[in-house]
Amino acid sequence: MEKIEVRKMKVNDFEEVHRLVNQIYTLHLNNRGDIYRNEDPLYREDFINCLNNPKCMCYVAILNNKIVGEIIATIKEIKEEGIFKHRKILFIEDICVDNQYNRQGIGKLLYEKIKEIALYNDINSIELNVWAFNKGAIQFYSKLGLNCKSMRFESKLK
Repeated sequence: MEKIEVRKMKVNDFEEVHRLVNQIYTLHLNNRGDIYRNEDPLYREDFINCLNNPKCMCYVAILNNKIVGEIIATIKEIKEEGIFKHRKILFIEDICVDNQYNRQGIGKLLYEKIKEIALYNDINSIELNVWAFNKGAIQFYSKLGLNCKSMRFESKLK
């Protein structure tokens, strides 16, 4: 297999990143149409704003000159308040590997890049949300060494 390159996202990566974000969004829309609207999940303006935000970390994985994965994470500062301590977290907003390239180590490389940034920036933890229906993602995050921090339950009424 060819070498996978991980680099910072660029403005001209929008179309390929948008394609990947749509793959994940479609999965969410199909499984939780009661929550998600059928809308564009990534607007160019929001993409550019994220690229220009120093707290937003945006990387792509490239294989054979094609973007095959992406990760977007944001540094968030949790202020000390009440019973909670001050913390700095790196929150993964979005991570996606093209469906055609799953299980080739691409997601792991993207996560390792984010982890490297977190360590460099004295981050307390890396966090993300995952839907219970997304068993593949849950298994992937577990293999990376992430642990379940909390669970959110629901009782649908309508």
